[in-house]
Amino acid sequence: AQFYQLLQKKQTGSFTLFAEGITSFRATLNKKSLLIFVTDFATNEKAAIEAILPLKKAGHDVVVFHIVHSTDLKIDGTEPILLKDSETGETILLNQEDLMQSFTEHQEKKMLELKSAFYRADCHYQLISTDSAYETHLLQFLKNRRK
Repeated sequence: AQFYQLLQKKQTGSFTLFAEGITSFRATLNKKSLLIFVTDFATNEKAAIEAILPLKKAGHDVVVFHIVHSTDLKIDGTEPILLKDSETGETILLNQEDLMQSFTEHQEKKMLELKSAFYRADCHYQLISTDSAYETHLLQFLKNRRK
């Protein structure tokens, strides 16, 4: 109920204030709890991790389901892309295959860093594509936890 009241007080904005919300939420916790975060990390990832990790240190069980759209992991296509600067008129032709390779490597590194940070803190972290329902993963996690 307290968390719901905190959510009601929050104002919507153009970006996610994940870390600030967790910091406010942390102050309301009186008992050790199972805390499940379902997030796209559309925020400062480092600040979000720094906000979540003290929850684990305080003895809470922390679970993070990181939701990503499949296009956040890779770019599809092989055709060259022509970009035009609207101010100068300058154009750049990009080889999409090179762009895909670089983008995919960058995203894989980013996801591995997140996973590693939560793993080191003994938090459960799972990357979930929007191609599948997060509820399925949540139910499977809870089912496995009960065993």
